[in-house]
Amino acid sequence: MLQRNSFCQKTLIIADHGFESYNVIAHLLEKTNADFLIRVEQSRSAMREVAKLSILELDCNISFSICTTQKNTDKQNQSFVFLQVPKKSKPGSKTQHGRWDFGNYYPMRFRICALSDLPFSAG
Repeated sequence: MLQRNSFCQKTLIIADHGFESYNVIAHLLEKTNADFLIRVEQSRSAMREVAKLSILELDCNISFSICTTQKNTDKQNQSFVFLQVPKKSKPGSKTQHGRWDFGNYYPMRFRICALSDLPFSAG
């Protein structure tokens, strides 16, 4: 969907659980005029940088780099996430491990907002 569309006007893309992935976020970051809101469960291991954050209310920017290799130069960067991508995978591959459409090194920066669970009151 993101590859087929160019957004001429400011657009907000809203996604629920199951759409959170580094590949989807990278595609959204590349789109002009597109902002996004993705609900992410904190316990999901797919979004390790989110799982590290406090469960309390927060509103902050996070930044890290995606690396698909484990060279010594990559390991010197303390804020990186290693994605294991098969050598024979093609960009846009349908396999779960092949879903990384960008190069070896990709800097990511986005905003995280979280609210602690508020008690529900019927009234």
